[in-house]
Amino acid sequence: LCVIPNYLDVDRFTPLQGTDISVDNRRLLFVGRLSHEKNLINLAWAAHRAGIGLDLVGNGPQFEELKSLAVS
Repeated sequence: LCVIPNYLDVDRFTPLQGTDISVDNRRLLFVGRLSHEKNLINLAWAAHRAGIGLDLVGNGPQFEELKSLAVS
């Protein structure tokens, strides 16, 4: 068994000085395969309900479904 951590190095990836990260300017970024097991429909719904912008970057079987959801 080999464990490969999947995390973000917050010392390396921090907002630039003077960047507005206020509540009104929050966004969420997903980068990966757009597929059912990622539960992206619920992620989009939760981000919308929380008033947070969401950017999805990737391709996969749910691409068209997520694209039509974003347009509606």
